[in-house]
Amino acid sequence: MFQLGGSAVSQSFGAYLKKYGMRCPGEIDITKPRWSEKPIALIPVILSNIKNFEPNLSRVIFEKGLKEARHKEEDILRRLQELPGGKGKAKKTKKMISVLRNFTGFREYPKYSFIRRFQIYKDALMREADVLVKKGIILNREDVYYLSLKNLEMLFKQTRLIIAS
Repeated sequence: MFQLGGSAVSQSFGAYLKKYGMRCPGEIDITKPRWSEKPIALIPVILSNIKNFEPNLSRVIFEKGLKEARHKEEDILRRLQELPGGKGKAKKTKKMISVLRNFTGFREYPKYSFIRRFQIYKDALMREADVLVKKGIILNREDVYYLSLKNLEMLFKQTRLIIAS
């Protein structure tokens, strides 16, 4: 997998960033670079994980957590069964635990979609910013972050008029 020149590493890294690249700390702030825009920001995290964690530790931690969760579920269900009407309560609780366990991850989908849309907006904004820089209207593409939507709309309309004439 690792080759001199980094081609296999670069391809793997690129595939990861293509799939997950819009996520980063402070992710709803479109002015902060995403991992796909500045992948070097991931290097300290990766090196820290290599330095501080043994291989497959995430699997070990997951398995430990799963074992603890199953143990806790058994404990709760056992105690519920000891209560009056406990058999029915335990049955309902077991179903709710299953629902919670199986569908908790769905809470991430709306957030993922939201953050993905923000990346699409940012990409479009930066393409327009490049046009404004090329025309000498702004100095740096990041200057668009300091403009209101009204200001941007006016600039884009004026730029289109200038280009059309």
